Amino acid sequence: MSARVLFPAAAVVIVAAAVALVAIRESRDAGVVAEPPPPPECEPGGRDRNPADEPARPRRGEPLIARQAGHIPFGFNDAAVQVGQLGLDEALELYRASGATIWRLVIDWGAVERSPGELDFSRYDELYCGMLAAGVRPLWSVTGIPAWAAPLGLCGDPCVRPPEDEHLPQLRRFAEIAASRYPRSVAFEAWNEPNLASYWGGSSPDASGYAKVLEAIYDGVKDGDPEMPVLGGALSNNPTDEPGGNVSLRTFLAEMLDRDALDHMDGLGLHAYPIAAIGEPGDQFTAALDVARELLPRGVRIWITEIGAPTAGGAFAPEVTPDQQAAMMAEAYRRLDASADVDAVLFHTLVDPNAAIPGGTGFGFFERPGDDGSAAPKPVVCAVRTLARPDEPCPAAAGG
Repeated sequence: MSARVLFPAAAVVIVAAAVALVAIRESRDAGVVAEPPPPPECEPGGRDRNPADEPARPRRGEPLIARQAGHIPFGFNDAAVQVGQLGLDEALELYRASGATIWRLVIDWGAVERSPGELDFSRYDELYCGMLAAGVRPLWSVTGIPAWAAPLGLCGDPCVRPPEDEHLPQLRRFAEIAASRYPRSVAFEAWNEPNLASYWGGSSPDASGYAKVLEAIYDGVKDGDPEMPVLGGALSNNPTDEPGGNVSLRTFLAEMLDRDALDHMDGLGLHAYPIAAIGEPGDQFTAALDVARELLPRGVRIWITEIGAPTAGGAFAPEVTPDQQAAMMAEAYRRLDASADVDAVLFHTLVDPNAAIPGGTGFGFFERPGDDGSAAPKPVVCAVRTLARPDEPCPAAAGG
């Protein structure tokens, strides 16, 4: 009996070792220089705008994106199309109804270059071209790596952790090709919430390691397009340090800056979930902005790349009513719009998320879509739209 039990276990170990060795061999072959595929049909001018890879100094002082009719542009941090919750046309109709003009979405290196040197941007091309046709521009969050760039070449799918140092040149090359390919993007953002363990494959966040990732993405984007803004951070406004786990905004941002992160970012991406009502005890929106402004030197632009409040329980933030959600997000927009150092705000999220999108449901500006793809607007849609576009009436049936 023991032999029959042990033999399968030994076989599993042998197979796992063989897989690891194959992966390691593949990772050693990852020095293959990826060649860019032809640009998408909607972007015939997609090309390398810095063929000599001249270094580009970070932009300071002036906004990285223009205001629209005197107001900061807004959009959504939105994965509904990528997880199949909405079709692209359905999502863009909701963007039109809301008045949003920016779509923050993940561009996953691991999904594009599953094998070293072999690139497939087709899914991102479809999203990019669809957005441009609808008057929406992407903010790409460069998050995720191929398994061959992870330790021992082993990782889940998606693989959400920074690459091994030896693969940073391949990450830089990926960022260069993406920036060349999508020149009408508003910006590229280096990683997502690197002060949380979940974006390190469960390991402790490492500001020194993140600074290397930021440098690779910044240099790559500027190799492709020196004028394309690069946002560092995308930091969670987590207020506490947890031993062996998540790191606070204050601690991680200070450590980033100590490691010369400012040399490799045009602006800071910041997540500013209020948690409590803005201006009331426990308000983390104001606290996050205060920390960023205290630690950043003058001239560094701030983009709020995630903010939201859920109208359902079970999320990381307390449940609020739809009217309270509208009041909180409108007040956040009003304050950010009045801030001289803030360029844009991305709300989380377009529609109430399903289980494939982490963080909990209820954050949507629109209710969860029905089987026909339609999604009813919540009060927050018109509350924000009328602030950002005061000369345009909010559609009575937004998204209908």
